[in-house]
Amino acid sequence: MAAVLAELGQVARAQGEQDRAAALSEKSLVLGRRLGDSRVAAIALGTLGRVERHRGNTDGAILRCEENLAHFREIGHEWGIAYALANLAVVVLGCGDLERALALNEESLSIYRELGDRSGMALVLINLGDVVHERGEEERACDMYNEALTLHRELGNERGAPRVLARLAQRQRPAQT
Repeated sequence: MAAVLAELGQVARAQGEQDRAAALSEKSLVLGRRLGDSRVAAIALGTLGRVERHRGNTDGAILRCEENLAHFREIGHEWGIAYALANLAVVVLGCGDLERALALNEESLSIYRELGDRSGMALVLINLGDVVHERGEEERACDMYNEALTLHRELGNERGAPRVLARLAQRQRPAQT
């Protein structure tokens, strides 16, 4: 039941129903903790972190994302660790902590590379491009965006490629073909 609630929370968040996502995820978190299921608790915390970020509650988002990461580290779930690192990186970037965002994204990318998760790699490369862009490293940002674009195209990801192309257009750089 806890796992189902966690999944429903993710679906509600994806559909823009933040209050419903929070309620479902809170219930899942309570049940997951009661049952000693760290994986379910981690999933619920990740959703709650994203809800808090959406609501503009940066402190709450950081707290939930850090708990999310700690749970995945505790159980050694590599994909979950990479995902949690990327989530936390987005939040800290929004706070202007470029160095922490860079470190979190680099660790996430390293794990996704080890796992061979090209979709995860593509998403984190976009995030990394955003961080290095904010640091004023335009050429490096465009290199990361182009690598992400290549991955999205290879994966046939029709939603990912336009996101990357938009960033390249904002930087007024052509995509590499």
